[in-house]
Amino acid sequence: MLREFAYCKMNRENSQIQVRVLRDGSGVTGGPPVKTVRSRRLAAILREKRRAAGLTPTEAARRADLSPATVYRAEEPACRPKPNNVKALLQVYGVTDPAEAARIITLAKEAARPGWWHQYDISQHYASFVALEAEAAAKLVWEPSLVPGLLQVPGYARAVIACGPDYLPPADVDKLVRVRAERQKILHREDPLRLTAVLDEAVLRRPAGTPAVMRDQLDYLRQAAGLPNVTVRVLPSGAGAHPAMTGPFAILRYPDPADHDVLYTESLAGPLYAEEPRDLERAHRAFCALSSLALSPRDSLGIIAAAATLAHAADSHSEPLLLLPRETMTIRPRNPRPGMIHGRALCTQAIALSCPETGGARAATADRTATAQKSPPRAAASSSATRRTGQARC
Repeated sequence: MLREFAYCKMNRENSQIQVRVLRDGSGVTGGPPVKTVRSRRLAAILREKRRAAGLTPTEAARRADLSPATVYRAEEPACRPKPNNVKALLQVYGVTDPAEAARIITLAKEAARPGWWHQYDISQHYASFVALEAEAAAKLVWEPSLVPGLLQVPGYARAVIACGPDYLPPADVDKLVRVRAERQKILHREDPLRLTAVLDEAVLRRPAGTPAVMRDQLDYLRQAAGLPNVTVRVLPSGAGAHPAMTGPFAILRYPDPADHDVLYTESLAGPLYAEEPRDLERAHRAFCALSSLALSPRDSLGIIAAAATLAHAADSHSEPLLLLPRETMTIRPRNPRPGMIHGRALCTQAIALSCPETGGARAATADRTATAQKSPPRAAASSSATRRTGQARC
């Protein structure tokens, strides 16, 4: 079904509001065109050249025999002007150096070249993020809820995407899983992306999918953390309050100093990109604070290994997790499974091996907890009314 989207932009120079209607027939989402590093760089160059020539967009359009809308769009980071229009604008702006003009025109051709993500029918906002990420040299990630997308195994990615708020059909879920797997190739390319991820400890404890999926995910997370270009650090639950409690974010950094960093955040209202120096400075301060509170990479590997040991035990002694129907809005209680006590004991053994100074105390606490859970329940708890109340609170 064809849908229309109004895209408004305030022009700062003449205080005019431009309203463009974008037609999107993908049937998924719509919005502004895809923003890439090259298109953003080209827009900045054309804007700088025009201002250096002392021309307004309307004057530049008249001298280049172009429409004012063409000049406005050429300076939008998400748009890709035609190379011939770029050549005409450079002549109006007084760019006489053939080498410089050829470099800018080549940049326009590269910006118009479609990326690998164009073969997938994904939203334009997501395509912009994939495009910006693909050309980044480094990425800083804070994740309080789930494993970052670049470190997810297919089963884990399918579980978290299927549980999203958009209620996607299975075909769209499979497509996004393939896109996520394609994105992960930047960690293994010739000039790999340098990824630094800080994860909340709850990420390792929150199951997504079946126990086998969590086992594979934690095993892969431990393996990926050993790559020379990947650093994974865990923020322990006891770290307390920190400057990034507002939610997850990512900072993309680029090899060319002319390409400034990009801050990316996501919420139920949709994605948000920030490129202002003030926003980037706040994000860098927050990430530095998280890094100072997080465990070292070596100690973080110990925590990940302990969680992986627990996942292996849960996979061996428990039933698979069941997904609730989407129309079911109440929480379904689950009785304790036989393997949980054994899994906790194995986890404390792994902690004791990786952290001798605290492993003994944690093991003793786990033993007392296991003994208490093995003891028979009180008689008062056997009534049906008590059981119903307990289920409602689970």
